[in-house]
Amino acid sequence: MNDLQMFRKLFNISFCRPILKTERFIDIWWDLEGLRDTLAGPLYTIKTKGNCNYVYTDEEGRFPGVDSPEMFLQWCLDIVDECRDILMKHQPENSNEEADFETIIRQIDGMEVLSHLAYRIQSEQ
Repeated sequence: MNDLQMFRKLFNISFCRPILKTERFIDIWWDLEGLRDTLAGPLYTIKTKGNCNYVYTDEEGRFPGVDSPEMFLQWCLDIVDECRDILMKHQPENSNEEADFETIIRQIDGMEVLSHLAYRIQSEQ
């Protein structure tokens, strides 16, 4: 499986709405929506078109300082770190919340892996 094939498979797992058991963690998942959407934009473009070269010439200012695959990777990882930091402020208080926490952290971990795959894909352009 090449990087793009792996990327496409992991994208769906990392960005689909998970089944969560508790209202508290459903709310937290929704609180992360803006960050997820910001990251999902260029990553979805990689999934569908094989690249997201538009981020390097974005005239709308959505990707400040992103002018290379290395800067794109850093931009992605900053978003992933922000998601992780938000989640870590909400430690689970029971087994259902623990399961929900693990589900969300797996998605965030998947977004990190996608970021590194995106870097490799973009670097090969």
